[in-house]
Amino acid sequence: MKLTVYTAALLLLATGTYSQQNRITFGVDGGISIAKLSTDDSNYKDVYKSRTGYAAGIAFQYNFPKVLSLRTGVMYEFKGTSFPTDSAGIAADPNGAINALETIDYLTVPLLLRATFGDKINFFVNAGPYWSLLLKRIRVLEAAGSYAGKEINLTDDTEKSEFGISAGIGASAVFNERIVISVEARNNLGMTDIGSQTYQLKTRTILILAGVALKFGSRENDAKK
Repeated sequence: MKLTVYTAALLLLATGTYSQQNRITFGVDGGISIAKLSTDDSNYKDVYKSRTGYAAGIAFQYNFPKVLSLRTGVMYEFKGTSFPTDSAGIAADPNGAINALETIDYLTVPLLLRATFGDKINFFVNAGPYWSLLLKRIRVLEAAGSYAGKEINLTDDTEKSEFGISAGIGASAVFNERIVISVEARNNLGMTDIGSQTYQLKTRTILILAGVALKFGSRENDAKK
């Protein structure tokens, strides 16, 4: 929530400091995801730990004449968590407790309002909602004996889609007249209760992304026509 407020403030401060010469950029983003699950149940708040995965996808951005842009696309996003679980609930395991790793795969479609400002190196902030489509949810048990590597498919017990709020900050630079390279840190906060538990279960993901994009539609060319 603090990141969302900070992003909104920078969107206002950025107004009028930058002029965009190209109407459209189209490219690819990819990088690291740091994912976990959160809950409103005090008994489980410290149970879920973060996992590292990856994210990759395509991005489309429409640039308005000044600082603002509208950005969307489709991204594969690794979400999930790790946590200890009582093996007695599965079978009589002599170790008494085992760890579980959950992998939750999504296709995510964000709709972000971005503000860009700067000169040779451009800084940007963006924020907006996103929608994610569930691909699969797999729990892998880390245990000795017959339960080592056992997989439990939880896809049918999970909400098929989720909505959330995304906010990020980053920087970009023009590599040549048509190519833009960028880096970004983005925070995705799921708002949908995805689980079938008696308590709420929501996704949380931090993305560290690098991107390459092509610029199209020069406004200078439009003015000459």
